[in-house]
Amino acid sequence: MNANWKISLLNVTLSLWIMGTGCAQAQRSLVKITGKKPLDDFQQAEILYQENKYDQAFQRYHTFIQQHPRDDRTPQAQLRQSRILFKQQKYIRSSQLLERFLKQYPDHPQASEALKKLGLSYYQQGKYHQAITNLKKLLSRYPREGSYEIYSVIARSFFKLNDYENALVHFKSLMDRYPEVQATAELKYDLGMAAFSLGKDQLAWENLQEISKAALSPEENINLQLMLAKLA
Repeated sequence: MNANWKISLLNVTLSLWIMGTGCAQAQRSLVKITGKKPLDDFQQAEILYQENKYDQAFQRYHTFIQQHPRDDRTPQAQLRQSRILFKQQKYIRSSQLLERFLKQYPDHPQASEALKKLGLSYYQQGKYHQAITNLKKLLSRYPREGSYEIYSVIARSFFKLNDYENALVHFKSLMDRYPEVQATAELKYDLGMAAFSLGKDQLAWENLQEISKAALSPEENINLQLMLAKLA
């Protein structure tokens, strides 16, 4: 067994010991033997995150935050945790972490990302007022962050709240702002239904008849056929 192989084996053994125990003595031994500092919890979490091992990554970020609350990377670790929760569709916990992040680091370089994810998390929870508030705050503070997704979620939030006037204004603004984007069937459905609710039958017909054969939910399909029958 050559010397290099022995060092590699010892390196792996000590690394596993460190990950399991966090033993400071083991870390010092590894540095002495290899001349390299072992990966800390944040670095290990980043590797796990890139490998889509989200539960393990979340726990590593948590350990890092607990042990290094004032580290420059702590805000990034918190934001990563919120991303993991969002990816896992755990929107309530995601929004809680994002609220905390924005309260602690309102001027952080990634505050715009946090605001966006917060608004989308609230939308997924059906908390449409909070979704609108945070996404409009995003557009006010960071105009360049505006996107088709953001504007469409705002418009659909108004629709979900039965605020058809504002919904229609924002749907029209969305289509004027992004004329090159093909509106989804769901968006055209919302626009058509909002127009119908406001007595704008021609606008309602133009949008609803275009999606008469689109894949909508059973409830939306029933409503669509009823509206088309009334408008015919």
